[in-house]
Amino acid sequence: MDDQAAWGQTGEMDITSIYDSVDPATGAVVDVAKASRRRSSKQLPRNKSYQSHSHSHSNSNSNSNSRNGLVVNGANNDGDDDDDDEDGDGGNSKRVDAMISALHTLAGILGWAPLIITFIVQDNFKIMFLSAFVVGCFNLFFVTVILYKWNKTRSWPKTLDVIFVVVFGVLTLVTWIFPDTVDFFKNFAGLIINVSLAASVAVTWLFGYPFIKTIIADEVDPIALTHPLVKLMIQIQTGLWLGIFTVCALISIPGGVIYLKGGDTKLAFLVGTIVSSIVTVVGLIFSMWLFPAYFFAHPEKFDGPYEKEIDEWMEEHPDHEYSNQANWGGDSYVADGNKIDGSEDNNNGREDVEEADV
Repeated sequence: MDDQAAWGQTGEMDITSIYDSVDPATGAVVDVAKASRRRSSKQLPRNKSYQSHSHSHSNSNSNSNSRNGLVVNGANNDGDDDDDDEDGDGGNSKRVDAMISALHTLAGILGWAPLIITFIVQDNFKIMFLSAFVVGCFNLFFVTVILYKWNKTRSWPKTLDVIFVVVFGVLTLVTWIFPDTVDFFKNFAGLIINVSLAASVAVTWLFGYPFIKTIIADEVDPIALTHPLVKLMIQIQTGLWLGIFTVCALISIPGGVIYLKGGDTKLAFLVGTIVSSIVTVVGLIFSMWLFPAYFFAHPEKFDGPYEKEIDEWMEEHPDHEYSNQANWGGDSYVADGNKIDGSEDNNNGREDVEEADV
């Protein structure tokens, strides 16, 4: 098959052009378009990250593709462009790519930095809230804006950035305008912060803007974002963080109760801070890395109740990567739902060869 025909002029893979392809295992021609979209117990393919780098911000094709929700990646450049990279424009492109990569890394760190600051700065609550607010604003109004303007992120603003800016902005105003509240925050800061964050996550989720969705949106294309399993993962992760903030709020209650009763709060606050920090860090690692990896590797453990919705989605988007049987390993299914026996394909392939020899 002609490589140029398989890859469109924009560098994106033309799935429809490879629907009639040769099975590498059997040598038989397989009409993938007629295969059923059913995929229980198959690995969910992941699109290339939207954070991949294109060579030029001014490239009209790259900008057009990104605005249409296509994954921007380095494959948009033909082989001839590699030679041009040795010239001045190539050097500038590499510097731009390096800067964008650094901004992505910075945005990822700053995205959670306001929450991390609350565990590091403990003695001065005015400085704690102000620092968290300033860092949140820097990420919201500078770093992610640049990424969005350069078409390196699909959405702005990110819901999590807005939550942190609003929560810590309000707490900054209260502590600086009313200094007498500092003693109150000293004993109830953990409870107030975590209740505020839990409430913010719940409200944004209720109104259809779960903060995990804007994070996942940079990992899959807009159509994939509507896939039932992707939507399920967003719900699970958002619910996980709602639970984490709620648990941390409950952990902070004993210290406040001891304070109200006139007891010694040092040990209670120390234990509360340590436990809350562990819960948050473990939750961050699990939510952002461990769970997504497990989910995408074992979708069959989650897709049972959603098989009908998945089939309907695949019928609606037959040419999408998540609807292409070639992207899934294992057994194939014909249109009537019956499994294609690989051994029969192999036999047919051998018979074809024998007939050809005759």
